[in-house]
Amino acid sequence: MGNSKNLQKIIDEKYSKNLDEKYIYDKVLYASSHVHMMLNAALMQMIDACECIIFVNTPYSVKPRDVVNKVVSPWIYSKIGMTKLTRKKELKEYRVQPIFESDRTFSDKLNIEYNLDTDHLTKLSINDLNNWKNNFTKFKSLLTYMNNALTDKRALDYLYELKEFSQVK
Repeated sequence: MGNSKNLQKIIDEKYSKNLDEKYIYDKVLYASSHVHMMLNAALMQMIDACECIIFVNTPYSVKPRDVVNKVVSPWIYSKIGMTKLTRKKELKEYRVQPIFESDRTFSDKLNIEYNLDTDHLTKLSINDLNNWKNNFTKFKSLLTYMNNALTDKRALDYLYELKEFSQVK
């Protein structure tokens, strides 16, 4: 975490000052948001890759004696929150991990760009969305015509059927 402060300082010295060598608030915030997002994304990847996560409850991590189960650190809050979302995998999957390639590029004007990995998402075209809308609209009209408001079918059910979402039920 200390290194992120050093990185922030280096970036601010180079990119976040005006001609009078004074910091420009918006540029400092812009750089800071990227430093923190990159660090948080790296932490999420590492947490997801961990075989075991151990939280050490110390006076520096959780407020002592004041309030139980309260933290003041946004980093601890984020890390613990991520543990709720961490995938549980077979033990063998944890033992061999691929080397992560950098997904960030930098330019001279601090225009940071990220490679956007969307391979894990289901692709939807405008035709898919129109088909979804039309099918559900017809279904609702039919229910109204039949005076039958009771159904378990919802709009997203039609989308799942159209794209055959096997992971969403």
